[in-house]
Amino acid sequence: MDNQRLTRIMVIIVLVCAMTTAASCCLYGTDTQTLNITNISTNKDTYCGGNRVHITLRVFASDELEDVNVRLTGITNSRGVNRLLQESSLNLTKGENTLNLSYTLPRCSACLGISPGEYDIKAELSYGNNTPINKTITIRLEQ
Repeated sequence: MDNQRLTRIMVIIVLVCAMTTAASCCLYGTDTQTLNITNISTNKDTYCGGNRVHITLRVFASDELEDVNVRLTGITNSRGVNRLLQESSLNLTKGENTLNLSYTLPRCSACLGISPGEYDIKAELSYGNNTPINKTITIRLEQ
């Protein structure tokens, strides 16, 4: 095989790869553009067992979206079980949206497997068949 023919084959392979990559960006790259968690916060950093945690999510939607699934998980005990597990479905308007959620923390207890310390709260949003997006915040639980 001569060098000129080998060069043509290499150029064709590179072009096919480039076109495949561009097509996949168009098909799958819209997940994060359509829906994005821009911030997660709580009303304070440290809580006592039994306190209510107020969680604020700031979410950007590039269009009006119906039936967006919102899932909160976390406060995982020593047995690996999430003590926080909340799911809801809601509609988002185009642009920045503020979601206010709340959860009552379990009391610190050996029976529940909850000790004083740091715990994560993860917010996950999913819409249609798009890849879910998430953001996590850490809080401190004291006696």
